[in-house]
Amino acid sequence: MSLFLAQLAALYNAGVPILRSLNIIASQAHNQSFCNVISEVRREIEKGSPISVSFARFPWIFDALQVSIIRVGEVVGDLGIILKKLATFKRKELELTRQVTSALTYPFIVFLCSILLIFLLSQFLFTSILPLIKDQGVELSPITKALIVINSGIHHPLFLLALPFILYGLVKGMLQLWNNKSLRLRRDRFLWRLPLVGVLLRKVAMARFCANVSFMYENGIGLFKVLSVSAQSSGSAVMEMAIEEAKTLIKEGSSLAAGLKRTAIFPPALIQMVEVGESSGRIPECLRKLADFYEMEVQFAVQSLASALEPLMIAVMGFFVGVVILIALSPLYNLIATLDI
Repeated sequence: MSLFLAQLAALYNAGVPILRSLNIIASQAHNQSFCNVISEVRREIEKGSPISVSFARFPWIFDALQVSIIRVGEVVGDLGIILKKLATFKRKELELTRQVTSALTYPFIVFLCSILLIFLLSQFLFTSILPLIKDQGVELSPITKALIVINSGIHHPLFLLALPFILYGLVKGMLQLWNNKSLRLRRDRFLWRLPLVGVLLRKVAMARFCANVSFMYENGIGLFKVLSVSAQSSGSAVMEMAIEEAKTLIKEGSSLAAGLKRTAIFPPALIQMVEVGESSGRIPECLRKLADFYEMEVQFAVQSLASALEPLMIAVMGFFVGVVILIALSPLYNLIATLDI
Protein backbone atom coordinates (compact mmCIF):
# COMPACT_ATOMS: atom_id res chain seq x y z
CA MET A 1 0.00 0.00 0.00
CA SER A 2 2.81 2.44 0.82
CA LEU A 3 4.37 1.68 -2.59
CA PHE A 4 1.04 2.29 -4.36
CA LEU A 5 0.57 5.63 -2.60
CA ALA A 6 4.17 6.66 -3.32
CA GLN A 7 3.74 5.83 -7.03
CA LEU A 8 0.39 7.62 -7.21
CA ALA A 9 1.79 10.70 -5.46
CA ALA A 10 4.86 10.82 -7.73
CA LEU A 11 2.82 10.49 -10.93
CA TYR A 12 0.14 12.95 -9.86
CA ASN A 13 2.67 15.55 -8.71
CA ALA A 14 4.48 15.12 -12.03
CA GLY A 15 1.34 16.29 -13.82
CA VAL A 16 -0.01 12.90 -14.89
CA PRO A 17 -3.85 12.81 -14.66
CA ILE A 18 -5.27 10.55 -11.96
CA LEU A 19 -6.86 8.08 -14.40
CA ARG A 20 -3.68 7.68 -16.39
CA SER A 21 -1.70 7.35 -13.15
CA LEU A 22 -3.94 4.48 -12.07
CA ASN A 23 -3.53 2.84 -15.48
CA ILE A 24 0.26 3.01 -15.21
CA ILE A 25 0.25 1.59 -11.69
CA ALA A 26 -2.17 -1.20 -12.67
CA SER A 27 0.04 -2.20 -15.61
CA GLN A 28 3.00 -2.59 -13.25
CA ALA A 29 1.16 -4.39 -10.44
CA HIS A 30 2.22 -8.00 -9.82
CA ASN A 31 -0.76 -8.81 -7.59
CA GLN A 32 -3.72 -9.58 -9.85
CA SER A 33 -6.36 -9.00 -7.17
CA PHE A 34 -4.90 -5.58 -6.34
CA CYS A 35 -4.74 -4.80 -10.06
CA ASN A 36 -8.46 -5.60 -10.30
CA VAL A 37 -9.17 -3.24 -7.39
CA ILE A 38 -7.28 -0.42 -9.11
CA SER A 39 -9.26 -1.07 -12.30
CA GLU A 40 -12.52 -0.88 -10.33
CA VAL A 41 -11.39 2.39 -8.73
CA ARG A 42 -10.55 3.77 -12.15
CA ARG A 43 -13.99 2.85 -13.50
CA GLU A 44 -15.70 4.54 -10.53
CA ILE A 45 -13.71 7.72 -11.13
CA GLU A 46 -14.63 7.63 -14.82
CA LYS A 47 -18.30 7.56 -13.78
CA GLY A 48 -17.75 10.79 -11.85
CA SER A 49 -17.09 9.56 -8.31
CA PRO A 50 -14.45 11.37 -6.25
CA ILE A 51 -11.24 9.46 -5.53
CA SER A 52 -12.06 9.18 -1.82
CA VAL A 53 -15.50 7.69 -2.56
CA SER A 54 -13.96 5.24 -5.04
CA PHE A 55 -11.37 4.18 -2.48
CA ALA A 56 -14.04 3.84 0.22
CA ARG A 57 -15.71 1.05 -1.77
CA PHE A 58 -12.74 -1.19 -0.86
CA PRO A 59 -12.31 -0.79 2.94
CA TRP A 60 -10.16 -3.94 3.16
CA ILE A 61 -7.60 -2.17 0.94
CA PHE A 62 -8.03 1.52 1.72
CA ASP A 63 -8.68 2.12 5.42
CA ALA A 64 -10.69 4.96 6.94
CA LEU A 65 -7.58 7.06 7.55
CA GLN A 66 -6.58 7.05 3.89
CA VAL A 67 -10.11 7.83 2.72
CA SER A 68 -10.48 10.69 5.21
CA ILE A 69 -7.13 12.26 4.31
CA ILE A 70 -7.76 12.01 0.56
CA ARG A 71 -11.21 13.55 1.04
CA VAL A 72 -9.53 16.51 2.77
CA GLY A 73 -7.09 16.83 -0.14
CA GLU A 74 -9.98 16.88 -2.60
CA VAL A 75 -11.81 19.57 -0.63
CA VAL A 76 -8.84 21.93 -0.17
CA GLY A 77 -7.41 21.24 -3.64
CA ASP A 78 -4.02 19.95 -2.44
CA LEU A 79 -4.42 16.31 -3.43
CA GLY A 80 -0.83 16.00 -4.67
CA ILE A 81 0.64 17.24 -1.38
CA ILE A 82 -1.79 15.10 0.64
CA LEU A 83 -0.91 11.98 -1.36
CA LYS A 84 2.79 12.60 -0.78
CA LYS A 85 2.27 13.05 2.97
CA LEU A 86 0.05 9.98 3.10
CA ALA A 87 2.66 7.87 1.27
CA THR A 88 5.33 8.96 3.77
CA PHE A 89 3.02 8.24 6.69
CA LYS A 90 2.12 4.74 5.46
CA ARG A 91 5.79 3.97 4.82
CA LYS A 92 6.65 4.82 8.44
CA GLU A 93 3.68 2.76 9.61
CA LEU A 94 4.90 -0.19 7.52
CA GLU A 95 8.40 0.12 9.02
CA LEU A 96 6.89 0.03 12.51
CA THR A 97 4.90 -3.10 11.64
CA ARG A 98 7.97 -4.78 10.15
CA GLN A 99 9.95 -4.16 13.32
CA VAL A 100 7.36 -6.02 15.37
CA THR A 101 7.03 -8.79 12.77
CA SER A 102 10.79 -9.31 12.60
CA ALA A 103 10.94 -9.66 16.38
CA LEU A 104 8.35 -12.45 16.35
CA THR A 105 9.46 -14.24 13.16
CA TYR A 106 12.48 -16.05 14.61
CA PRO A 107 10.68 -17.44 17.69
CA PHE A 108 7.82 -18.57 15.47
CA ILE A 109 10.21 -20.40 13.13
CA VAL A 110 11.93 -22.04 16.10
CA PHE A 111 8.52 -23.09 17.43
CA LEU A 112 7.56 -24.70 14.11
CA CYS A 113 10.95 -26.44 13.86
CA SER A 114 10.56 -27.81 17.38
CA ILE A 115 7.13 -29.23 16.53
CA LEU A 116 8.54 -30.82 13.36
CA LEU A 117 11.51 -32.24 15.26
CA ILE A 118 9.28 -33.72 17.96
CA PHE A 119 7.02 -35.25 15.30
CA LEU A 120 9.92 -36.84 13.39
CA LEU A 121 11.50 -38.10 16.60
CA SER A 122 8.21 -39.60 17.71
CA GLN A 123 7.76 -41.35 14.36
CA PHE A 124 11.22 -42.89 14.61
CA LEU A 125 10.68 -44.09 18.16
CA PHE A 126 7.16 -45.42 17.64
CA THR A 127 7.89 -47.19 14.35
CA SER A 128 11.39 -48.55 14.99
CA ILE A 129 12.20 -48.92 18.68
CA LEU A 130 9.00 -49.38 20.67
CA PRO A 131 7.62 -52.30 18.58
CA LEU A 132 10.85 -54.22 19.22
CA ILE A 133 10.64 -53.56 22.94
CA LYS A 134 6.97 -54.53 23.01
CA ASP A 135 7.76 -57.86 21.30
CA GLN A 136 10.11 -58.69 24.17
CA GLY A 137 7.16 -58.66 26.56
CA VAL A 138 8.27 -55.57 28.48
CA GLU A 139 5.45 -53.85 30.33
CA LEU A 140 4.86 -50.37 28.91
CA SER A 141 3.88 -47.40 31.04
CA PRO A 142 0.35 -45.97 30.64
CA ILE A 143 1.74 -42.79 29.05
CA THR A 144 3.73 -44.78 26.50
CA LYS A 145 0.68 -46.92 25.69
CA ALA A 146 -1.40 -43.77 25.20
CA LEU A 147 1.21 -42.33 22.85
CA ILE A 148 1.27 -45.55 20.82
CA VAL A 149 -2.53 -45.46 20.51
CA ILE A 150 -2.39 -41.80 19.41
CA ASN A 151 0.34 -42.57 16.88
CA SER A 152 -1.68 -45.46 15.47
CA GLY A 153 -4.76 -43.28 15.22
CA ILE A 154 -2.84 -40.56 13.35
CA HIS A 155 -1.83 -43.08 10.69
CA HIS A 156 -5.31 -44.57 10.37
CA PRO A 157 -6.80 -44.05 6.87
CA LEU A 158 -10.04 -42.63 8.28
CA PHE A 159 -8.12 -40.00 10.25
CA LEU A 160 -6.06 -39.03 7.21
CA LEU A 161 -9.28 -38.74 5.20
CA ALA A 162 -10.93 -36.53 7.83
CA LEU A 163 -7.80 -34.44 8.48
CA PRO A 164 -8.57 -31.70 5.88
CA PHE A 165 -12.07 -31.22 7.34
CA ILE A 166 -10.68 -31.12 10.88
CA LEU A 167 -8.10 -28.50 9.90
CA TYR A 168 -10.75 -26.46 8.09
CA GLY A 169 -13.02 -26.55 11.15
CA LEU A 170 -10.17 -25.55 13.47
CA VAL A 171 -9.08 -22.65 11.26
CA LYS A 172 -12.64 -21.42 10.81
CA GLY A 173 -13.35 -21.68 14.53
CA MET A 174 -10.12 -19.85 15.44
CA LEU A 175 -10.93 -17.06 12.96
CA GLN A 176 -14.40 -16.65 14.44
CA LEU A 177 -12.97 -16.52 17.95
CA TRP A 178 -10.25 -14.11 16.81
CA ASN A 179 -12.83 -11.72 15.33
CA ASN A 180 -15.17 -11.92 18.31
CA LYS A 181 -15.09 -8.47 19.92
CA SER A 182 -15.44 -9.68 23.51
CA LEU A 183 -12.76 -12.36 23.12
CA ARG A 184 -10.46 -9.90 21.30
CA LEU A 185 -10.71 -7.56 24.26
CA ARG A 186 -9.83 -10.35 26.72
CA ARG A 187 -6.99 -11.53 24.48
CA ASP A 188 -5.48 -8.06 24.13
CA ARG A 189 -5.78 -7.37 27.86
CA PHE A 190 -3.95 -10.62 28.55
CA LEU A 191 -1.24 -9.83 26.01
CA TRP A 192 -0.76 -6.34 27.42
CA ARG A 193 -0.06 -7.86 30.85
CA LEU A 194 2.77 -10.09 29.59
CA PRO A 195 6.25 -8.91 30.68
CA LEU A 196 8.05 -8.29 27.37
CA VAL A 197 5.34 -8.77 24.76
CA GLY A 198 2.97 -6.48 26.65
CA VAL A 199 5.55 -3.68 26.79
CA LEU A 200 6.12 -3.94 23.05
CA LEU A 201 2.41 -3.99 22.20
CA ARG A 202 1.69 -0.97 24.42
CA LYS A 203 4.50 1.06 22.85
CA VAL A 204 3.36 0.10 19.34
CA ALA A 205 -0.22 1.12 20.19
CA MET A 206 0.91 4.48 21.59
CA ALA A 207 3.20 5.17 18.64
CA ARG A 208 0.38 4.38 16.20
CA PHE A 209 -2.13 6.50 18.12
CA CYS A 210 0.17 9.54 18.29
CA ALA A 211 1.12 9.24 14.62
CA ASN A 212 -2.48 8.82 13.45
CA VAL A 213 -3.87 11.69 15.52
CA SER A 214 -1.08 14.13 14.66
CA PHE A 215 -1.22 13.29 10.94
CA MET A 216 -4.98 13.63 10.61
CA TYR A 217 -5.30 16.60 12.95
CA GLU A 218 -2.68 18.68 11.14
CA ASN A 219 -4.38 17.96 7.81
CA GLY A 220 -7.67 19.51 8.88
CA ILE A 221 -9.75 16.56 10.07
CA GLY A 222 -12.02 17.25 13.06
CA LEU A 223 -11.19 15.82 16.47
CA PHE A 224 -14.12 13.40 16.72
CA LYS A 225 -13.43 12.03 13.25
CA VAL A 226 -9.74 11.74 14.16
CA LEU A 227 -10.57 9.72 17.27
CA SER A 228 -13.05 7.50 15.41
CA VAL A 229 -10.55 6.66 12.68
CA SER A 230 -7.75 6.17 15.24
CA ALA A 231 -9.93 3.71 17.14
CA GLN A 232 -10.65 1.72 13.96
CA SER A 233 -7.00 1.61 12.90
CA SER A 234 -5.52 1.03 16.37
CA GLY A 235 -5.13 -2.72 15.87
CA SER A 236 -5.92 -3.34 19.54
CA ALA A 237 -9.30 -3.93 21.17
CA VAL A 238 -8.03 -2.36 24.40
CA MET A 239 -6.90 0.76 22.57
CA GLU A 240 -10.09 0.94 20.54
CA MET A 241 -12.27 0.80 23.67
CA ALA A 242 -10.11 3.44 25.42
CA ILE A 243 -10.29 5.86 22.47
CA GLU A 244 -14.05 5.45 22.18
CA GLU A 245 -14.38 6.07 25.93
CA ALA A 246 -12.24 9.21 25.63
CA LYS A 247 -14.35 10.42 22.70
CA THR A 248 -17.52 10.02 24.79
CA LEU A 249 -15.97 12.02 27.65
CA ILE A 250 -14.90 14.78 25.26
CA LYS A 251 -18.45 15.01 23.91
CA GLU A 252 -19.59 15.52 27.51
CA GLY A 253 -17.25 18.48 27.89
CA SER A 254 -13.86 17.08 28.89
CA SER A 255 -10.66 18.18 27.23
CA LEU A 256 -8.69 15.73 25.10
CA ALA A 257 -6.06 15.30 27.82
CA ALA A 258 -8.68 14.79 30.55
CA GLY A 259 -10.59 12.28 28.43
CA LEU A 260 -7.46 10.25 27.69
CA LYS A 261 -6.39 10.37 31.33
CA ARG A 262 -9.67 8.98 32.64
CA THR A 263 -9.31 5.86 30.49
CA ALA A 264 -6.27 4.82 32.59
CA ILE A 265 -4.65 3.39 29.47
CA PHE A 266 -2.50 6.23 28.19
CA PRO A 267 0.82 6.90 29.98
CA PRO A 268 1.45 10.15 31.90
CA ALA A 269 4.00 11.39 29.33
CA LEU A 270 1.39 11.27 26.58
CA ILE A 271 -1.20 13.02 28.75
CA GLN A 272 1.23 15.79 29.62
CA MET A 273 2.22 16.31 25.98
CA VAL A 274 -1.45 16.56 24.99
CA GLU A 275 -2.01 19.11 27.77
CA VAL A 276 0.94 21.15 26.48
CA GLY A 277 -0.41 20.89 22.94
CA GLU A 278 -3.89 21.99 23.98
CA SER A 279 -2.58 24.99 25.93
CA SER A 280 -0.28 26.07 23.09
CA GLY A 281 -2.54 25.11 20.20
CA ARG A 282 0.13 22.75 18.80
CA ILE A 283 -1.34 19.30 19.40
CA PRO A 284 -0.16 17.82 16.06
CA GLU A 285 3.43 18.92 16.61
CA CYS A 286 3.54 17.63 20.19
CA LEU A 287 2.05 14.26 19.22
CA ARG A 288 4.37 13.96 16.22
CA LYS A 289 7.39 14.32 18.50
CA LEU A 290 5.87 11.82 20.90
CA ALA A 291 5.24 9.39 18.02
CA ASP A 292 8.94 9.61 17.07
CA PHE A 293 9.85 8.91 20.69
CA TYR A 294 7.60 5.84 20.91
CA GLU A 295 8.89 4.53 17.58
CA MET A 296 12.40 4.66 19.02
CA GLU A 297 11.11 2.92 22.15
CA VAL A 298 9.59 0.21 19.93
CA GLN A 299 13.04 -0.47 18.47
CA PHE A 300 14.49 -0.99 21.95
CA ALA A 301 11.53 -3.15 22.98
CA VAL A 302 11.95 -5.28 19.84
CA GLN A 303 15.63 -5.85 20.60
CA SER A 304 14.84 -6.78 24.21
CA LEU A 305 12.09 -9.17 23.16
CA ALA A 306 14.26 -10.86 20.54
CA SER A 307 17.14 -11.27 23.01
CA ALA A 308 14.82 -12.84 25.60
CA LEU A 309 12.83 -15.10 23.28
CA GLU A 310 15.74 -16.79 21.49
CA PRO A 311 17.15 -18.69 24.52
CA LEU A 312 13.64 -19.23 25.88
CA MET A 313 12.44 -20.94 22.72
CA ILE A 314 15.57 -23.10 22.56
CA ALA A 315 15.01 -24.15 26.20
CA VAL A 316 11.35 -24.98 25.53
CA MET A 317 12.27 -27.01 22.45
CA GLY A 318 14.90 -28.92 24.43
CA PHE A 319 12.40 -29.60 27.21
CA PHE A 320 9.75 -31.12 24.93
CA VAL A 321 12.30 -33.18 23.02
CA GLY A 322 13.62 -34.49 26.32
CA VAL A 323 10.12 -35.38 27.52
CA VAL A 324 9.38 -37.33 24.32
CA ILE A 325 12.65 -39.23 24.56
CA LEU A 326 12.12 -39.99 28.25
CA ILE A 327 8.58 -41.26 27.75
CA ALA A 328 9.45 -43.31 24.69
CA LEU A 329 12.69 -44.83 25.96
CA SER A 330 11.62 -45.62 29.51
CA PRO A 331 10.57 -49.15 28.38
CA LEU A 332 14.08 -49.62 27.00
CA TYR A 333 15.50 -49.08 30.47
CA ASN A 334 13.00 -51.60 31.83
CA LEU A 335 14.15 -54.11 29.19
CA ILE A 336 17.81 -53.63 30.09
CA ALA A 337 16.96 -54.05 33.76
CA THR A 338 15.33 -57.40 33.07
CA LEU A 339 18.31 -58.78 31.17
CA ASP A 340 20.54 -61.17 33.05
CA ILE A 341 24.01 -59.78 32.29
